[in-house]
Amino acid sequence: MSFTKEQLEQRRQGIGASEVSAIVGLSPFRTAHDIYLEKIGAVDPTPETLPQKRGRILESALRDWFCEDTGLKVWVPQSMKHDTEPFYATPDGIILREGDGPSALLELKSDFSFQNHWGEEEDAVPDWYAVQVAFQLGVTGFDLAYLAVLRLGNFRIYTLRRDQDIIDTLFAACREFWTLVQNRTPPRLDASDSSRNLLRSLFPENNGIILKATPQADA
Repeated sequence: MSFTKEQLEQRRQGIGASEVSAIVGLSPFRTAHDIYLEKIGAVDPTPETLPQKRGRILESALRDWFCEDTGLKVWVPQSMKHDTEPFYATPDGIILREGDGPSALLELKSDFSFQNHWGEEEDAVPDWYAVQVAFQLGVTGFDLAYLAVLRLGNFRIYTLRRDQDIIDTLFAACREFWTLVQNRTPPRLDASDSSRNLLRSLFPENNGIILKATPQADA
């Protein structure tokens, strides 16, 4: 899913589903510090990566592929906001069943890596995608989502169902994170590159003074 300038600005006002895996420490691509720095305006939004560009270009084709294989109709929505929380979801589609109206969410992915994080069970998707979809279900109120992936030339559709315990856990973590953002309190530092970037943004100048370690300083 690609975002318009308006949607990107909207994401500064809350938490989007694609950011949740980083916030809870499950993303292999980003950390909570990356998201925090973007939210407070300390860094520019992360430029589009090659996998993101590929996904944006292939999105329409993958949606058509899903419709052809399943016979289902798909409507492409705008960003959707939770009724009471500053949480947003921008699914790649909403499934329309004749006579029932909107019935499920659709998320589309392309994966050309040689590391296989996908399983054979109907819901065996990578954790970072499972978290994204669970958050989307929590924001939108739907009970079912399909995740369609093109992986190394093979097209597979997974089925993910609402789990309220997981949603409650994600919402609680995101409320805590959003409080940190509002209070300009960084998440706990670690050894990641984003932690180092955060320190550079907070302390951009080096005064050249080197302090000698002492027993008192080490205490």
